[in-house]
Amino acid sequence: MVDEFEYSIGLALFDFIPVLLSSVGLILVALSIGLINPQVKKFALFSAILIIIGGFCKVFWKFLIASTDVHYPVLNNSFFIFMAPGFTLLTYYLWSARQVYRHRVVSQYAIFLPLLVIALCAGAAGYLAVQFPQKRLWFIALLTLVTLANIVFIWHAVRHCWQQKLKPSALLFILNLVGVFALAGLARAGHQDEATQWIEQILNAFTQGALLVAAYLLYKKHKKID
Repeated sequence: MVDEFEYSIGLALFDFIPVLLSSVGLILVALSIGLINPQVKKFALFSAILIIIGGFCKVFWKFLIASTDVHYPVLNNSFFIFMAPGFTLLTYYLWSARQVYRHRVVSQYAIFLPLLVIALCAGAAGYLAVQFPQKRLWFIALLTLVTLANIVFIWHAVRHCWQQKLKPSALLFILNLVGVFALAGLARAGHQDEATQWIEQILNAFTQGALLVAAYLLYKKHKKID
């Protein structure tokens, strides 16, 4: 096993918890979008499912390393391949739902902007993968898109919750973003021992738990209105 990919069975299994928490949270966000604008409900759910697929690919990758000592790069790489378009689209549908909620018209052509961004990012990632196959420069292109989409997503979620007088939900969305950046910082530290990885995954569970509770409060609010 390559040293940088060392995971115990317990750690790999625990990693399913934050993914399950975030999955339910994202589905609730998509359902909230659907309550505001039923016409885009299935598209919002599709966007959330893309993110969820990416998350489960990552944890299955870790689990297979821990249980079989085999590294499947396709599962590891699928994390951002699914996350990048998923978060970009879900952010767009959250933005569009906010426009509809405020009785503003959303052009039918507005969807082409996020699709163009995804296409350009995918093109850049593909080019970098072909030109620099020994490096993971393609990963930087996808990571940049995921990071920007996540920031904009949280911004719209916080703004909407604040306007709905859902301050606890707004604060939990902010906490989720802070946790995501904290985890990114820990990931850049390089090789980590077992204890550090446990701290990281426990922090991730709290981070995604914050997303779940925030999304539930938002969904509950719009379900009552509906």
